[in-house]
Amino acid sequence: MQWEGNYEVNIGPWLREPSPSEGFWAYIDAYDLADAIRLAAEAGTPGHEVVYIASPDIASHESLETLTARFHGDAAPPIRPSDEPRPNGLSIAKARRLLGYDPRRS
Repeated sequence: MQWEGNYEVNIGPWLREPSPSEGFWAYIDAYDLADAIRLAAEAGTPGHEVVYIASPDIASHESLETLTARFHGDAAPPIRPSDEPRPNGLSIAKARRLLGYDPRRS
């Protein structure tokens, strides 16, 4: 989780020289997370729903396809199409659809 005081320390290294990432170069801003929690609490969903809450963009200057090929080689999973211009490896489409989640910080 990122906030204005730690973006450079935590994401700066990925931007300068990407390294392997178990979270597929995804991140979340603390204020966007707070917005998502409020939206989930106010949602009228009829039961429990599991959604990913993340920023829509990748924490790298390189694309997800480039990074997965570099760090996973032939074992890299196929990359599904995304409506996001610079997607990371987590889809927030369900959170957008069910909660109206619209992250604003990058």
